[in-house]
Amino acid sequence: MKAGFLADLAELYPDLDDTFLREAHEGFELVHVAGGEVLVRHGEPSDALYILMRGRLVATRQDASGDTVRLGEIGRGEIIGEMSVLTGGTRTATVAGLRDSQLIRISNEVFLRFMQHHPSVMRQFVQVLIDRLGQRAPDRREKLSTIALVPAGPRTDVDDFARALAQAFGADVAPLLLDLASVRARFPGAFDTAADAEISGWLNDLEREHGLLLYVCDVRSARWSELCLRQADRVLLVGDAGDDPVPTALETRLFGRAGVGNLRGCELVLLHATDTELPRDSERWLGQRSLRCHHHVRAGDGERMRRLARHLRGRSVGLVLGGGGAKAFAEIGVLRALEKAGVPVDVVGGTSMGAVIGALAALGHDAQAVHATLREALLLKPFSGLTLPVVSLLSGKRLAHMMRFLFGDVRMEDLWRRYFCVSCSLTRGTVEVHESGELAKWVTASNAVPGILPPVRKNGELFVDGGLLNNLPADAMSARNPGPVIAVNVSGVAELRAGVADDADLSGWSMALDGLRVQDGRDRVPRIGRVLMRSMLLASANHSQSMRAHAALYLTPPVEGVDPGDWHALDQLVESGYRYTMEALEKWDPRQISL
Repeated sequence: MKAGFLADLAELYPDLDDTFLREAHEGFELVHVAGGEVLVRHGEPSDALYILMRGRLVATRQDASGDTVRLGEIGRGEIIGEMSVLTGGTRTATVAGLRDSQLIRISNEVFLRFMQHHPSVMRQFVQVLIDRLGQRAPDRREKLSTIALVPAGPRTDVDDFARALAQAFGADVAPLLLDLASVRARFPGAFDTAADAEISGWLNDLEREHGLLLYVCDVRSARWSELCLRQADRVLLVGDAGDDPVPTALETRLFGRAGVGNLRGCELVLLHATDTELPRDSERWLGQRSLRCHHHVRAGDGERMRRLARHLRGRSVGLVLGGGGAKAFAEIGVLRALEKAGVPVDVVGGTSMGAVIGALAALGHDAQAVHATLREALLLKPFSGLTLPVVSLLSGKRLAHMMRFLFGDVRMEDLWRRYFCVSCSLTRGTVEVHESGELAKWVTASNAVPGILPPVRKNGELFVDGGLLNNLPADAMSARNPGPVIAVNVSGVAELRAGVADDADLSGWSMALDGLRVQDGRDRVPRIGRVLMRSMLLASANHSQSMRAHAALYLTPPVEGVDPGDWHALDQLVESGYRYTMEALEKWDPRQISL
């Protein structure tokens, strides 16, 4: 084993004594794993443990449906397979190279031999393993040291984009830009006579000296671009939204191997002209690539570039807006307070009326515009229009008209902010998270209260209000956004009582003959709409409370005494939500959100 790696081992584990390090070179093996290459497979017998010295690995496992689930990334100094070696079990995950990586391999035989001949040393090593396991904190942020920027179109100026992105990261990160010219300045014969291994060693040294490296791929040198990808923790495809979306020759060469894009967490950044009001036709780009997610950035828009930088650092702020009918208007006040306090909102998700407000925010509207737009939309009386109650009490035509008024033919892929909404599939009995497709359609589905509004149909499947099973999808946000989550619960499930005798006849005819049992201008018996809404909210009330565990900030604006169908309470609820959130932010430690 090279002495340099023994020095690295001593640096990573300073408690190991010299005896261990002197003996280590006899039995420890240095192995190399290329980006995309599998190190160990789930279910295989364990024959060794590994210590990652350089590079990055990713752990995955297949779920019951056969889909690959990404468990997390493995960084320098972390150990792979220690538990299966100590217990004699099988591999609990598949581990592959996220980028070119170098590891120390300690076989079971060597491990046992060291135990026999150097029991005190191995006891110390095992204790180090145990200590490392105990120190592992559940940090969901993916470790990021290197990003490769790949042009995804003939007009893309990746150099300009790299400089703008470096500036967006700020002085505390100060990324180092590496392009073909900078490498050839150090290695005049780079990719002609100089070996890639020599350049890789230099790049590894730079990675240890700097917080973040930005590799700028170049269409003039496929070898340099391939090396960029082998060194990268994350890959950004950067394309001009007005270009032809067909993958370039460089893309095809770099991502020719199946699964490489998914494994490395490739993301697409689409650049738009300064006068672009809303992106269009993003689906043309997405349908031809295997991507983790995509982002829209307008030229010269520093805030959207900073949003991308926060996302890459695992610090993007996710805002989850719960359902509750008219009570959700308080969430507009929450938006206003966050804007006032300078808390950015990078990703938005919601259920029911929270999905409507979230979609307007994702379109790029500020709180004032959301407020004004909803006030105008409510004039369309979306929750009215009785029909023959075979499928639902309301026909849903007025709600559909309001959704078209709000969102037109916009698709979810074309929103400035990343966005999702939640519905429930009556067909399969599952919670569905929608991130693509017609915005109006899926926001309508998220608001289709069973019995009040007709289900939304797609390919014969029926979708209804997400509040039936998940009225506050903070868990869905947590799964999609590694940064802090702000969750807003406005369900406010209050008591529902009947102001009549227990033996009173509550049939429809009896109610009609008795003047609908109205007293002092109020219903003495709750109408069918309130009963259905209440029943739906009860189904996910406990679930909403459990969402606290996913939130860095959990807000419950005061909505008591407001009926979910009181659409005239808009201004009142916006103001109360704003005052409540401003007070909550004054008491809140912003370090919890770690921007």
